[in-house]
Amino acid sequence: VDKPLFLIGHDMLVLDGELKYEIMTITSDFVIIDGVQFRNSGSSSYEDIAALRIMQSGHILVRNNTFNRTFFGIYCQHAYSSTIYNNRFQSNAIDETTSANGIHCWKSENMLIINNEISGHRDGIYFEFVTGSMIKGNKSHNNARYGLHFMFSHDNEFRHNEFRDNGAGVAVMYSRGVTMTQNLFADNWGSAAYGILMKDITDSKVEGNQFRR
Repeated sequence: VDKPLFLIGHDMLVLDGELKYEIMTITSDFVIIDGVQFRNSGSSSYEDIAALRIMQSGHILVRNNTFNRTFFGIYCQHAYSSTIYNNRFQSNAIDETTSANGIHCWKSENMLIINNEISGHRDGIYFEFVTGSMIKGNKSHNNARYGLHFMFSHDNEFRHNEFRDNGAGVAVMYSRGVTMTQNLFADNWGSAAYGILMKDITDSKVEGNQFRR
């Protein structure tokens, strides 16, 4: 998609990667993808293949879509000022080494990740070198490693999310200015079994969260 576009999938349009291909790549600003079923993306041990890639683009809205049996669900690469809202991600991760992340953001800024449900991936949501972004109202469960994973990502906030039945709840590493409020961490009993793992973080706040079992 290399021009502004509003794509509406009536009756849940299916785009199938036949377990071989990256399904859609967005390289234009001002794109909306609404009501599409992405399924059967390719996978690789050396390439980051995604069902949907947002690359060097902004003002993108991805909403009301489903992602089934994908490697990376959505991969944001140098994305900015974009929203991922009310999507459902379901894959079949068995372990960390053969799976990838549901929503993956790398070198991106001002992202909104809101009201998504993610399961069956390596990490539900992954941020690396991401700034000024919000993760709110998501349900990340039954992922092989973390429900949410931060690396080198500053001045972000996550609140009102549920992290259940993952290997560990959330890992926040090498980051500053992270606000973590009103989240639920429950039954994260993998090999690490943390609610929140914090490593080398500064100027951050953890407040009003629930930790169960």
